[in-house]
Amino acid sequence: MKTIDWRQARRWWSVRVSALGSLLFALLTAFPDQALALWANLPAEIRERLPDNLERAIGAALFAVVLVVRVIPQEEADGE
Repeated sequence: MKTIDWRQARRWWSVRVSALGSLLFALLTAFPDQALALWANLPAEIRERLPDNLERAIGAALFAVVLVVRVIPQEEADGE
């Protein structure tokens, strides 16, 4: 088993994508009124095209992206 240096975790795409998802969730939780205002300001044509369970689709997409970037080989860290 290979030892992982946790100080290089900021370079891993899986960590970056997970952090983006966490930031999105935190923003929606902290500012629900802004999220609703953004949704209300979308044109009706766009709202009709989006699925009813959009939040689940976004969560599933982020999960899938994390899995994909986890298996892609990444460049070795030099210097740090």
